[in-house]
Order: sequence, then structure tokens, then C-alpha cells
Amino acid sequence: MIRKTHPIPPELLTPAEMARADALAAVAGHPTAALMAAAGRAVARAVRRRWRPRRVVVLCGPGDNGGDGWVAARLLAQEGWPVAVAALAEPRPGGAAAEAAARWRGPRLGWDPVAVSRAEVVVDAVFGAGLSRPVEGTVADVLRAIAAPVLAVDVPSGVDGGTGQVRGQAARAVATVTFARLEAAAARRAGAGMLTVAATSPGAAFILRGVAMPGDIIADPPPDALIGGKGRVWVLGPGLPPDERAGALLDKVLAAGQPVVADAGALTLCAGNPERLRGATIVTPHAGEFARVFGAVGEDRLASARAAAARTGAVVVLKGSDTVVAAPDGRVAINDNAPPGLATAGTGDVLSGICGAFLAQGMPPFEAAAAAVWVHGAAASPGRGLIAEDVVAGIPAALARTEEARPGG
Repeated sequence: MIRKTHPIPPELLTPAEMARADALAAVAGHPTAALMAAAGRAVARAVRRRWRPRRVVVLCGPGDNGGDGWVAARLLAQEGWPVAVAALAEPRPGGAAAEAAARWRGPRLGWDPVAVSRAEVVVDAVFGAGLSRPVEGTVADVLRAIAAPVLAVDVPSGVDGGTGQVRGQAARAVATVTFARLEAAAARRAGAGMLTVAATSPGAAFILRGVAMPGDIIADPPPDALIGGKGRVWVLGPGLPPDERAGALLDKVLAAGQPVVADAGALTLCAGNPERLRGATIVTPHAGEFARVFGAVGEDRLASARAAAARTGAVVVLKGSDTVVAAPDGRVAINDNAPPGLATAGTGDVLSGICGAFLAQGMPPFEAAAAAVWVHGAAASPGRGLIAEDVVAGIPAALARTEEARPGG
């Protein structure tokens, strides 16, 4: 949810809910390998921004968290960084992590304290937020032996992602790269103001307070206590789990009469039941999500988007290379400035955040959606290697272009 001065994005997920969300992302057309590639790029970027090239040791666990580490190691090595990998165990054959590990051609170290003793930076990609047992034995010995600065992936290994408590031994990270807040960052870049992240558990709130960005406010649950009041806009969907509690939150927010941008998980909750979206202000499906809610798009995208808008009473943003923006009253716009690189995980979350920010600033729904789609495309660089975080960073420049285009600008 976004307020004009204190916006609030969707609720945060527990580790179990995040695992379900990852599985559903694959079903929705965002395979684990693509998500892992995006996460690895984010980790590599975080290392580059914090340090100059130096000896890096990446500690990889056998799961997807380790897969993120394998990707980051490869990208850093490609840019000339001296990188070595120490693997706790090999990834499960056939999975995305195994594929990422197979692409690593650099040096590998044994799993022992010596592996980290000469490192100048350690990337901790051993265990993620779903840790379910104490860290002991050789794992604890290696974590305890780290003397260099640590960049943690997701959460520092040894920290329980559900409670925030240390299980046995934990790495002491100077920074943590976390993923699922892109729409919130985009909303702030687009002018929504400060953010309140509504956590679903005290443990999640504890972890978030340790990694919050400047200007973020971390609120303890329950998120439905935030419903009501003036000047609030909700962005519901990115990170929303497909369970009864999330469905109840969706229904309450839609019934409250506040502006709502519905995307991702919110659309999944309305699969086969588009009437449930009544009360939404803007809905932003890609073709797959549209099909699950309204039926196949078909050859006439304009007619399909118009029909969906009339059925729900919401402005429909049918995403694609020629995104269609359709209003319930029949108005329609087609956007053509989106580069191919926008077809990558997380960019839809950025668009949702921009839509929410423009609504929070008082723009009418159709104009807010059309402007958000254009700014989204203008914020994306046309070159290769684009990721969602790059689009967020490009929003200020895109907004500046809109100011220059105004009469007298």
C-alpha cells in the first residue's frame, strides 16, 4: 500500500511462503534458472559497488542460495576479479544450481577454514532464509574462520529467516543482498515518498530492520491493520502468496475503496474469477496471467484488454512488446518504447510500483497507467544485460525527460 507521504508495499513472505512463491514463479513463466541469474547479477553488482577488485572467495551451499553464488562468481571472474569458489557440497543434479555450477571454470578450494583465510572479500551463499537446523561442524568452523568482510546472499548463513535468531554459528555480514522489494523501490523513485514495509512476522521485521534502505519504515504485522485512511494506494501482488490469508487481505483491500494496483500474486488469486478484481484501479497482467484470469488473449489484444477492463471496472495494462492500456470507458493506448530487455524477471514489479506512485500523486487511473508504462520503457536501457534494478535506477532520468517534453520545459 502506498500513501502520498508514507507508502506501504505488499506484505513480506515467510521462508515457506517464499519457497511456494518461487515455485509459482516458475509456473508463471519465470523459471528458477532465470531468477537465479538475476539474483547472481545483483550479488555481483553489490560486490562491485562496495569494493574494488580484490581476492574474493564465494562460499556456496548445495541449494539455490549456492546457485546464486556460482552465478555471482562467474560474473565477477568475467570482469577480471580474482575469484575462487569453496563448495560445501555439489548441487543436486539437474537443477538450476547444478547448471550454474557447471558453468564455473575458475579455481575451486577445499571446504575448510584455510579456504577463507586469505580472502579479502567473502560472499556467503551457503544457506538461505529457509535454514532449519543449527550450523555446526565444518560449516561452523569455516564461518568462524572468516576475517574478511562478508557479503551475505539473502540472509547471513546461520540466521533463521523466520525468527531472526542465530542457529549455532552465523556469518557476520557487513552487507546483505535481499530480493522481492523492487516495486517499493520503483514507487519511491517515481515520487511516492517514504515506504512502510509490512512484515508478516516479528522475525521477518527483525531481519528487515537490519537491511532496510534509508527512508524505509518496517512495520510489524498484521498488514490488514493498515487498511483504511486517506491518501493510501495499495500495490498488491509482487510477493503475495496464494493462500487463504493473502486472499482475505486482497478482498479486504478491494472492498475498502482505496486505489489498488493488482499484479502477480493478486492475479493468481483471481484465476478464473475476474469478478473478484472489482474494486481494483489498475491491473497489470502479462499474457500468461491474463489467460489465467480472463482467458486467452487471442489475436485482437486491444479487444481483449478492453473487454477485461469493462468486466472488472479497472484499467488493464496488458504487458508485452506493444503494451496495451485499456480503460473501462473504452479508451485505449498502445506503448511502443519498451526495449526487449524488459522481458526479464522483476521488471513487472517495477511497473507496478510506478503505477502506484502516480496514483498516489493524484493522477487519474488511465493517465497514471499510460504514463507509468511509458516511464517504465524509458527507464530501461536498450543494451544487453538489463535487470530490474537497472530500470529502477533509470526512473529519475525518464521522469526528467517527461519534464523536458512539457510546454515551456
